[in-house]
Amino acid sequence: MMRRGPLRKGTGGAGFTLLEIMVAVAIMVLIVTVVVPQIGDLAQVQLRSATRRLAGTVRHVYFEALLTKQDYILNYDLDRHEYWVGQAVFNPELNAIEQIETKRGLGRRHRLPPGIEFASVEAADRPSRSSGMELTFFSHLGVAEPTVIELRDQKRREVRLEVAPYAGRVTVGKP
Repeated sequence: MMRRGPLRKGTGGAGFTLLEIMVAVAIMVLIVTVVVPQIGDLAQVQLRSATRRLAGTVRHVYFEALLTKQDYILNYDLDRHEYWVGQAVFNPELNAIEQIETKRGLGRRHRLPPGIEFASVEAADRPSRSSGMELTFFSHLGVAEPTVIELRDQKRREVRLEVAPYAGRVTVGKP
């Protein structure tokens, strides 16, 4: 019969004690309880970010129209969840306003973050739209079409942006 002796110290035992395992599990549980709720709010963070970016674009276009003495159009593609700026030019032959690309880099398309979409856009006296294309006109005289833009995230939370016609100000709130 083989007799076992006590474990020798200093041999670098190959395992962890029960106490070490329990401490490691407790730390992981603590991390998960702190991090997981933050990840769940990622959609709300993206909704706020998209709202700030769109509001900033509206203000920028309003002041750009005033400073450059040019008319601009802020386009919304509600199906592709994109928006961009074009320059508005009057065509006397057609007696209509046409849109051309801007020369100052404003025409770059901006895509809403994943999971964020246009819920609806209502500009001037036109009916509210939830699909297709819509636009907001910015005059070089300092007037913007009154527009209400609603953004929505995957959890159906919505944010409403209202464009003030004479100040270029954007009011943000809930629908």
